[in-house]
Amino acid sequence: MSADPNVASPAVSVIIATYNWSAALRCALESVRRQTLRPIEVIVVGDGCTDDSAEVVASMNDPRIQWHNLPFNTGSQASPNNHGIDRASSDWIAYHGHDDVWHPDHLATLVAAATDRNAAAAAATLLMYGPPGTGVFNVAGSFAGSAMAPTDFVPPTGLLHRRDLMDLTGPWREADSIALPVDCDFLKRLAKFTAVVPTNALTAFKFNAAARRDAYVHRDVSEQRAMLDKLEGPEFRHHELAFALRALASNQLGRILMPDTEGLALGELARNNRKFKGVEPRFQRDDLRICNVTLQFGVEDQRAPHEWHAIELDSARRPFRWTGPAPRAFLDYPIVRDRDLDVRLHLRAVTREVADRLAVRIDGHTMPTRRVENADGTFHVEFRAGAHPGAHLNIELDVMRTVRPSEAGINADMRALGVAVWRCEVTPAID
Repeated sequence: MSADPNVASPAVSVIIATYNWSAALRCALESVRRQTLRPIEVIVVGDGCTDDSAEVVASMNDPRIQWHNLPFNTGSQASPNNHGIDRASSDWIAYHGHDDVWHPDHLATLVAAATDRNAAAAAATLLMYGPPGTGVFNVAGSFAGSAMAPTDFVPPTGLLHRRDLMDLTGPWREADSIALPVDCDFLKRLAKFTAVVPTNALTAFKFNAAARRDAYVHRDVSEQRAMLDKLEGPEFRHHELAFALRALASNQLGRILMPDTEGLALGELARNNRKFKGVEPRFQRDDLRICNVTLQFGVEDQRAPHEWHAIELDSARRPFRWTGPAPRAFLDYPIVRDRDLDVRLHLRAVTREVADRLAVRIDGHTMPTRRVENADGTFHVEFRAGAHPGAHLNIELDVMRTVRPSEAGINADMRALGVAVWRCEVTPAID
């Protein structure tokens, strides 16, 4: 669907919440500037930014683009979005994730869908890309019915709504006051007052920082830049849909749904996301332990998205979990590295070849390891982690490429697997 260029379109205000990632912001602004339906204004709101984001906005030399910066970091897009909405001058609000990319037809198709169906909100078809190497895609905005269902979720970068709906929904709510993530909470409240209709056009491409370990530490925008380079091509969207269909065939295409928050404390999901993205440290000082004696850890708390599959139980009812679909997975343990530590991991590999190419790294350095085979097909990997004051114990497991048992002729499991991990034992080194 695209807008008729001979028919006047309603004005749109675009709001971009951002925090200390100016290179990603530059890509987002470039995709806004390419829109065939030009927004009346672009309101960029920093969440207490201390980097050069203001200079990036100024370098656009575009009078439509405003810069605002909150006096301190609030930890989510809620306050920046509210600030932007308060200053918006048009009847329609669109949100752009600062690390996402829009197709040039994005705003035009959103407005056309909403106006054609006399709706107060519309959602673009959106692809969310898993981290490089996973082959994972997730889709949103493509509904089973004619409008969004209660279990559906559309990230804000795919959403358009009338500004006056805010009188009914109230403002975006702060992360620490709710169990749902702020964007899920807002969409759920919005959907109580209006149908959210689909554009049925693929125009939004999301690179979720919450699925990319330490995204705010590395600040890599190679995926966004590559997307900007190729999205102008006439066959671009066909190619992306073909990738998504291949992911579907290999059980790696999912729908983005509202998360289950049962048993979670208020703000817990948001705090976990901030830690994983590298905005906050993994562990607070009071959480860290000194290793004076042998400490043993399971894998229940290793919940990094795309690095770990769900907890399983072996025949002896012991919990374990597989790495995958990413070829690299990390074990984070709250241990102070104020001394050398001897580490022992209890593992199983999906194939012998995976076991042979497994690399164990600490601080980016491949560790010399000793492998001990067990009669039940599991094995232990032993190595020494050197002292690194100020750091916690973080172990990288790299299998280089994962394997689907169904494709390897092992069994019918279609998941991409690396190694299964039961436990980790850490002992102060004794020379």
